[in-house]
Parts: sequence; C-alpha cells; structure tokens
Amino acid sequence: MHRFAGKVALVTGAASGIGLATALRLGAEGARVACADLDHAGAEAAAEAIRVSLGGELADRYQPVAYLTDRMTDALVASDLVLGRAGSSTCAEVTAVGVASILVPYPYAGAHQRANAAYLADRGAAVMLLDEGLDGERLLAEATRLRDDATRAHMAAAASALGLPHAADTIAAELLAMGEGRPLPSLAGGPA
Repeated sequence: MHRFAGKVALVTGAASGIGLATALRLGAEGARVACADLDHAGAEAAAEAIRVSLGGELADRYQPVAYLTDRMTDALVASDLVLGRAGSSTCAEVTAVGVASILVPYPYAGAHQRANAAYLADRGAAVMLLDEGLDGERLLAEATRLRDDATRAHMAAAASALGLPHAADTIAAELLAMGEGRPLPSLAGGPA
C-alpha cells in the first residue's frame, strides 16, 4: 500500500533512531523523503542504506539534504510535511515557510523544545508527539491523518500566520538603532 504516494516528507534527524525509522517507513509507504541531519554524512549513509534495502522504484524516493544550506530551504518549501524535533530553528523554519509538521520535542534538552512544540500545536500549526510511548505506528497514524490536503493546508496556514520571515531584518534594525543611540523602531512605532 502506498498511502503517501505523491507526497514529500522532510525528516530531520534521519541519520539514526526514530528519524531513520520514520524515513524508512514513509518511503516504504510511497512518500518522497528528504533525509536531513546535522550529521550530513550520516543522513547520506541512511538514505543510501534505505535505497539499497528498498531497491527499485522506491530507492529513488530518498534524497539526503544537508542542514544550514540553501538546499534546506528548498526542501522545506517542497515538503508536504516536516517531521522532526522542536528546536527553535526548526520551529522558526516551519512557520516562516508555512508547512505542516509533526514535532517530537527532544526530552533531554530541558523543557524548551516541549514549550516550542506546544506553542505551535496549541495554535493548530503543528502536531506534538512526546517521546514517551512514541512508536512507529503512532507516528505513522499522525502522518496518515495529515495526508489529507485540506488538513495539511489548514495546519500550514496556521504555521504561516505565526511565522516571522523577516525576523533577522527586524533584529538587525533594532541592534543598529541601539548602537547608534536612536529610538528603537519597535518602540517608536516605525518599521524595524
């Protein structure tokens, strides 16, 4: 059964653990999968191992994507669904681009990832799944629910509404104003 035929999933942390298991399962279900990881060599090895294990038509569904490159933005924009942890960069990226996501907060990073994911989930901009009790079937069930275009579009719109794609420009303008002794644009009511 190819429940995800025609869909593109970006899986972060795909070099090992739940990320690797998720990438493998989504590909087997017909999704085109971008495997991303801070360990780019690991993501590449994971994608290649998946290609070899699946063979044939399914092997072409895996593409390793390095973090922090221009290609990462392309992968986010092309994705129907992003699956990953809930660090501030991931949350900022999915909201800036406006893409549906399933976020699994890293339980050993303090409570900030859980707070990040909860903030988005409470506003309909993401699904939050906790590590405790998470297995492949639960993750696949959530991904299957988000296979519906209208459901994903609603979530993507909620994510986009929270996004601040010009945040770096705003921060730079505030810092320049501070350094030059000018009133802060955010307090003066002008553009930042």
